Amino acid sequence: MIDALSISGNTVVPEAGRMIVQEQLANGGKILPWLDMHSFVCRLSQDSIKQFDHVNDLDRPVFFDRGFIEPLAHWRSRDCQAFLALKDEVGARRYSDPVFVAPPWPELFVHDAERRHDFSAATEEYHSICETLTDFNYRQVEIPRMPVCDRTDFIMKQLDIVQKSVQ
Repeated sequence: MIDALSISGNTVVPEAGRMIVQEQLANGGKILPWLDMHSFVCRLSQDSIKQFDHVNDLDRPVFFDRGFIEPLAHWRSRDCQAFLALKDEVGARRYSDPVFVAPPWPELFVHDAERRHDFSAATEEYHSICETLTDFNYRQVEIPRMPVCDRTDFIMKQLDIVQKSVQ
């Protein structure tokens, strides 16, 4: 999805977690979710905030592949102090509504060198992220399960509807 949005000329921000894993694997690092989840999510928190801050003042839509909601969701259920600290840090930052969510889709789910968790864990993570989005008062729009070009069209039509309702 994020690649299709980029090819269509949209500004996109890649998934910080995948970038961290790629970097750590290339450099023999240990900040990997299957080796040190705590350090990984701490780094994910900081990198996600940096990504947001880097594009925050652009005057066009920016599509994030995940974002700081992901580490918030992780800490929310596992570490109250880390959750509250990150919540304070992102307090003034906010993604635009609606937030598009892609539900787990077994036909598209693949394991690779960077994503080693199973479909069940991905589903649990998705629900945790959606709950966190709800807790932070984000309006969620589920992306339908259809071919990539149709999903891209769906997102762009939704944004057009939102922009027209604001005018």
